[in-house]
Amino acid sequence: MHYSIKENKLICDYCDSKYEISHFTVNTAGAGEDEYEVNSFICPSCRGSIVSVSEEALAYCPYCNSQVELKKKTITAHKPEYIIPFKVTREKSKKIFDDKAQAMPFLPDEFKSSKNFDSLVGIYLPFWLYEGTVSGDFVTRGKKEEHKNKIIPYIKTTYFDSAIAYSGNLNMLPKDASEAFDDNITEKILPYDFKSALSFHPAYMAGYYADIPTVSPEEYKSSVANDVLQEYFNSDRYIRSGAFKLKNIVGHLNNDEKKIDVKAHEALYPVWFMTYRKKNRVAYSVINGESGEISTDAPVDVKKLIKSIFMWFVPLFLLFMILPSIPAGYLTSVNMLVSVFSLVLSALVFKMSQRRALTKHKTYKVGKRGKPGRSIFDSPCVILSLAMLIITALFGLSLSPDDIYRYILTIATMGVLIINLILLFGILKRLSDRALPYFERKDLHYGE
Repeated sequence: MHYSIKENKLICDYCDSKYEISHFTVNTAGAGEDEYEVNSFICPSCRGSIVSVSEEALAYCPYCNSQVELKKKTITAHKPEYIIPFKVTREKSKKIFDDKAQAMPFLPDEFKSSKNFDSLVGIYLPFWLYEGTVSGDFVTRGKKEEHKNKIIPYIKTTYFDSAIAYSGNLNMLPKDASEAFDDNITEKILPYDFKSALSFHPAYMAGYYADIPTVSPEEYKSSVANDVLQEYFNSDRYIRSGAFKLKNIVGHLNNDEKKIDVKAHEALYPVWFMTYRKKNRVAYSVINGESGEISTDAPVDVKKLIKSIFMWFVPLFLLFMILPSIPAGYLTSVNMLVSVFSLVLSALVFKMSQRRALTKHKTYKVGKRGKPGRSIFDSPCVILSLAMLIITALFGLSLSPDDIYRYILTIATMGVLIINLILLFGILKRLSDRALPYFERKDLHYGE
């Protein structure tokens, strides 16, 4: 039996009979008033787990995409308060993914294949919904400059702090309660419309799977307080306070004065989840099961990228070199354009590496992560691109157009830039997918 999105009813898998939601029951023997029994399926490879009210297990792990038999056991889980049933069908989610993939020309063909789409699975993702009030003080630092014109002119600078009280309400603010999903992914498919939320009933899980909260609701209390403060910064109340007129503002919460009176409600929100795996790397695609918003990793086919570079840059460069009527200045211009492109790509790759290094998961390992430098100039690719741009601009433009050294310099810098781009694309490939996950976690509502 499974829940039908179109019918908003339960449909028998064998005879297609239709039943109302209230017809569905689960075993509650041995469970408390706020608990129910579900089947937990655990992957022996990565130890990831999902739960379901159905008996049927997946033939693969949704997290590492291993084609293994998932270990099944019956556990007692805590009942969430709310659930938003799936509204986006599997067929519609496929069209959403196909449209997204069309705009990403360097995806591997296997990633866009129908075989990969077979791994699409509907999963209810747990969220904590925060409701309540937050109040406190934040401190702004301003400065006042006075120009003194006595015997020796000077500027007198006075720094001062100003404490401003703030308060704000939280109305079911969602925070991802699952460590199995990267926060960077789930944040991109928000928001969900809480008006669509219903009181939890396990019937909506029939034919689908769910994750169990692995993040304590206490984990986000300081985060939701900062959300309230940020909302205050963007509000008319902050403008009316006059604090925005101060220079060099540094806003921060005063933990001694901060008052947090919030309650966390557990809810299940729907996502369509798809995993692509190649060797020991995986890439995830997640679609909001209510709105259809999509967030996807973008694994890069390096062969396609290199082919594209040669198709565009190499013929143009050779054309400029062969034709004697083309001044050397054009070659220098091409080199400068390639240098700028390499510099921009280097900066983007550096920023991606910084974001990827900041793992937000605390209960499972995802492999070793590098430690990129704090400054963008810690990146060798950025330095190399910038150096080629400066060399081309200073020496390429200063040499005589017919000087043989100008042609040699142009060829040498172009060669270095092509090597740098190939290295960048290799790094980009590693950053565009993920290491195989390995879970080391204890779920909040039941033991392993």
